[in-house]
Amino acid sequence: MPAAGEQDCRVDGELRRLVNSLKAGEVDLVVAGHAHAWLSGEHTGVPIVETPGQGIFVGRARILIDPKSGMPIAGGVSVDPLIPVCRAQDPDSQVCGPQYAGYEGVAMPKADVAAMVEEARLRVAPVCAQVVAEADEDILTGRAVETPLGNLTADLMREAAAEVGQDGSVRWADLAFTNHGSVRDSLRKGPITMCDLHRVWPFNDPLVEVRLSGAEVQRLAEFWVGKVGKVPAVSGVRVGRLGGGKVSVHTQDNQLLDAVREYRVVTSAYLVKGGDRLDSFFRKIPPQRIRILTTEPTYRDAFARVLKGRFRITAPKVGRIEGL
Repeated sequence: MPAAGEQDCRVDGELRRLVNSLKAGEVDLVVAGHAHAWLSGEHTGVPIVETPGQGIFVGRARILIDPKSGMPIAGGVSVDPLIPVCRAQDPDSQVCGPQYAGYEGVAMPKADVAAMVEEARLRVAPVCAQVVAEADEDILTGRAVETPLGNLTADLMREAAAEVGQDGSVRWADLAFTNHGSVRDSLRKGPITMCDLHRVWPFNDPLVEVRLSGAEVQRLAEFWVGKVGKVPAVSGVRVGRLGGGKVSVHTQDNQLLDAVREYRVVTSAYLVKGGDRLDSFFRKIPPQRIRILTTEPTYRDAFARVLKGRFRITAPKVGRIEGL
């Protein structure tokens, strides 16, 4: 991230590859997103703007238009420093004061917006008050390789897809995985309410069961780690790095997966449909082996059911991801 006010646009990853692939004059402006990056400037002559997200900055570009053609004038596109959304002026802040070129004053609250928020809050207050579980400790998350809440999320996926055998025994799914980006906040010690679940797991896609062979699980792990460059939160397996860029996948008791055995794998519809580029993997899986779990409309609702059954929860230990 550039220092406050710095105009050097330090792009990397997919954005760098995209901009580097453009021909001269092909694109007038790139408005980037999703990466939570601070970008305001040019790369290889292409103006780029991106805000870190969460409404804390506003991006702004200036585009000079030819009145006759209605098209941007060559060289007439530029981006300004990001505009911070500041509740008060703070001389000790890098951006909330005149010391930062993009500062335009304090963002005053809007009464009509506040009224809309309060109306929505009152409407959901009865649901928010519903306690579904009690946390014995803080269960934390973060955009890290492995977190306790990421592990709990994957555990809840496996448990939510549990099946009851003919003998009455309950068996969880064999394994589960999810992306860390689907977990948006930590759970704090004490009562856990439905609103806490919405805050932590705000997305509305359902759980999906995919039946994969051990060899396919191995290929999925290698694709996600090697090609996508991310490490999932997992349950039921341990994932590590081998030499030569290979990835190991073992059961919880450190046994290699059976290459031909079919495992019940649970994840989210978001990932099966293409999140983290996983559609390139799942489109090769026969559709009859993919099943949307319809007991609850969203995985958050499924988690609520499981948590109510457990009620008291603790932070799962880390150690499922090694060397990644």
